[in-house]
Amino acid sequence: NNIRIPVTASFGFTPFPLQRNSASLDWEQTIELADLCLYLAKNGGRNAWVGITEAKFDKAFEAEDIVNNAKQLIQQGNLKAISNREEIVNTMIN
Repeated sequence: NNIRIPVTASFGFTPFPLQRNSASLDWEQTIELADLCLYLAKNGGRNAWVGITEAKFDKAFEAEDIVNNAKQLIQQGNLKAISNREEIVNTMIN
């Protein structure tokens, strides 16, 4: 019928395991972190994606603290966030 249906998509992601040599997030916590990324992507506009790709900790963190303080850990450089929209990452850092 040649009917065009516009489709948009937003994505949030993080690898599992996030960090191999320390207290890692379990799969449910990893999904919570990816869900936070999805929330940030949706707030950033249509067709956005946001992900956490790396974790660098110089001290021990409880897995629950990583999930609950993700934005702060991004600001401190402990978590690396990426996006197809630079302004989304900038709002997490500033």
